[in-house]
Amino acid sequence: MRIGEDEFGMKIGFSPKLGVGFNLLGMDVFDRYRVIFDNRVKKVTFQSHQ
Repeated sequence: MRIGEDEFGMKIGFSPKLGVGFNLLGMDVFDRYRVIFDNRVKKVTFQSHQ
């Protein structure tokens, strides 16, 4: 997975069949980032915890 310049190994998956705007499979990203979901504008923002 790569977010900006940060690249790290992680199991992830995507599924359009879940029927929601944001699909989360592989919750370990929350240990590295504060994740902000703005469903109204379909935007996800990642802020490093560092």
